[in-house]
Amino acid sequence: MPLTEALFWLAVSAVAYAYIGYPCAIYALSFWFPSAVHKKPFTPTMTILIAAYNEHAQIGTKIENCLALAYPPDRLDVIVVSDGSTDNTAGIVTEYARRFPTRVSLISLPTRGGKANALNVGAGRARGEILFLADVRQRFDPKAAEALAANFADSSIGAVTGELLWIEEGNAERLQGLGLYWRYEKALRRAETRFGSTVVYTGAVSAVRRSLFPILPKETLVDDLVVPLRIMAQGFRVVFEPNARAVDWVSRIPWHEFSRKVRTLAGLFQTLVNFRTHVGSLGIRAWWQLISHKVLRLLVPYALLITFVSSLFLWGPFYRFALVAQVSAYGLGLIGLLSPKAINKIRIISVPSTFLMLNLAAIIAPVRYLTGQSLDLWLRGPTQDLRHA
Repeated sequence: MPLTEALFWLAVSAVAYAYIGYPCAIYALSFWFPSAVHKKPFTPTMTILIAAYNEHAQIGTKIENCLALAYPPDRLDVIVVSDGSTDNTAGIVTEYARRFPTRVSLISLPTRGGKANALNVGAGRARGEILFLADVRQRFDPKAAEALAANFADSSIGAVTGELLWIEEGNAERLQGLGLYWRYEKALRRAETRFGSTVVYTGAVSAVRRSLFPILPKETLVDDLVVPLRIMAQGFRVVFEPNARAVDWVSRIPWHEFSRKVRTLAGLFQTLVNFRTHVGSLGIRAWWQLISHKVLRLLVPYALLITFVSSLFLWGPFYRFALVAQVSAYGLGLIGLLSPKAINKIRIISVPSTFLMLNLAAIIAPVRYLTGQSLDLWLRGPTQDLRHA
């Protein structure tokens, strides 16, 4: 069955390129055509911009975490934009602003407009040369601001993304799959940085030249993607800085991480559909990286489906082995998704379950976006007390 066999190999090639071919290509190019970042100690004025919605339980500790950063106090201030919060978020920030009048400011928006709108408002009021973008729930390493700032000594750098470390108290086994995925992602971002720019960044620990920060469309779901692409469209580099670290928590609520991934991928789909208004124009290199690194992730599930179905109709030892391998991997992945406790007993399950979760999210995300299902303009994570992390 030549057609079936051709479909099998075409689908396998697509998956292999997305997860192996592109990483190998970008890794090789980064050594053949390196583009160094000329870092040095540098302390431009910096404004930490925090968009918050109903975060009274954590906002005080977050502000303290920001004020404790190893950065000259007279060159670092914090702006919190309360996006129509209905709890005591604004009251807590007001108290910090009273105690630190030159370092903490509150912008209280009367109605909820979404994170993108809150960032636009905060960026318009910021005084720092650099905007240090932050979410509430993550805890920064004391040297995060210093590490981000050093990259801006290079005038070609428009934005810098840091490293997010994931933890879950009492369940390190469940993080193995997610940890492997993030190690893979960070290796990609390092290689892309050496080649010139990475096309994605982690909004929870990132910094942008204020003069380059774009006005985000209010309906933007994933500013983490739109901002770096806009920076690249302006001719500046976006780089990964592994020494700028923040800690985040994996939710203990089943499928919570799945919901977050669906929203992220829906944001990717939204950006592609509205590329002219959300981003503008990109060069060939940036388009290649975006398609290879991000867009193909939306297509991989369908390539996997074609691979599986075609395997059912192909004969021979190799194709039988391929079918058994797929059934085994998907079976282990389903066990991990349906019974998270099984991951604690059989750690290897975490890898296929994470892979399956990511690909299920890639199927559902465009459907939710295209059918107009609600996708909150705020993405909330698990609540943690940062003081006891």
